[in-house]
Amino acid sequence: MMMVIDFLETSDLQRAKETWWAVSGYLSQQDGFQEGQLVETFETVMPRIAYPFASITSWESGEQWDAARAAAKSDPAVLDTLANAGIRFTSMKMDLVDGREYVFRGASPRMVLVDIIYLETEQIPGYAVMWSEANDFMGGQPGFVNASLFRNRNPDDPIKFVNFAEWETKEQFFDAVHTQRFGEIVEPYKTNFALLLTTRAVHRGKNATSLLTGDAA
Repeated sequence: MMMVIDFLETSDLQRAKETWWAVSGYLSQQDGFQEGQLVETFETVMPRIAYPFASITSWESGEQWDAARAAAKSDPAVLDTLANAGIRFTSMKMDLVDGREYVFRGASPRMVLVDIIYLETEQIPGYAVMWSEANDFMGGQPGFVNASLFRNRNPDDPIKFVNFAEWETKEQFFDAVHTQRFGEIVEPYKTNFALLLTTRAVHRGKNATSLLTGDAA
């Protein structure tokens, strides 16, 4: 399984939702598509770029994603939809390397932390060890639900990992972050991240019945 993670830049939030819903409907018909999720940012911490949305889609393989993307780029309806959307996408192929599988579901009040990690190549091994220790610690804190660490397949991308962590509330997350022990664990990498605090906005399953039509849920 492979995840495609996209960060969306846009000033028209409703149109972005509708565009994601439409294009994900097309992609859901393609071989290898498993599930898709759009999460919406409500707060940021140390952002480098303003991303009001992040998209997560699960694919059976990278080759099937490449084929689906090529098909979308040659489809006039998809191209027209994207041309009029006013969205800039930052897209990455990623693999789960630690934690639990991301849980796709419909709109939910739980917070989904999207932790974007910027590293030099030589920092990658140490960060992976630190994340595992931090995840063990966070797993014992009130409000923690689960976490997933994904590694970028592109070694030249400054974004090396993306961490998704689900919490019952934002307040419980910050209570855990502000503990002395967590601060000690993450100290070597405390400037290597950008946080998006999000909630699940839209979920897309396989084989949508309508393509490039309808409103986002």
